[in-house]
Amino acid sequence: MDNVTHSLAGMLLAEWVHSPIGLPHRLARRRVLMAVIAVLAFVVAASPLAGPEGLIPGTATQFAVKTSMGSLVAFALVAPLVLDRVDTPHRLLGNAGLVTLGRWSYGLFIWHLAALAMVFPVIGTFPFTGRMPTVLVLTLIFGFAIAAVSYALVESPCREALRRWEKRGKQPAETPQVVDAEADAIAP
Repeated sequence: MDNVTHSLAGMLLAEWVHSPIGLPHRLARRRVLMAVIAVLAFVVAASPLAGPEGLIPGTATQFAVKTSMGSLVAFALVAPLVLDRVDTPHRLLGNAGLVTLGRWSYGLFIWHLAALAMVFPVIGTFPFTGRMPTVLVLTLIFGFAIAAVSYALVESPCREALRRWEKRGKQPAETPQVVDAEADAIAP
């Protein structure tokens, strides 16, 4: 359910990006409001309403609260960037390093568990037994390395193939015939 609610938030943002300016855009552009929403949702997600500490399972209601509040935090943090005016410069997020990390971020999401599985044997410990700063740093290093390779070998080529396919679908109907006529004229 956690991925479903996060996906729902992402789908809403993706849809609103291409819709006329409306209430979602106006609310998302109120950064202080969105920050307050993110902090309040985080407080609720960290409270007993969202279940016990650690990996102890809670009730179905607690799980729903934790999941929905986590999605609300993510939504409130991302919406101001996604639904902002196109011409708004972002000093911090617009620099080359963070743009590159942003390109690799989906790969980190996909591959972080594989990176985490590599980290524990490297440092010689079992999962969830401590050494969190070391685990975090190594997981980010391994995860971003895998994500960079994944981006270069899978995501970017697929995106380019999709662009070519979409461009081909938008060409006038007579264009392929002209290209074929030229090819026939060139052929021996």
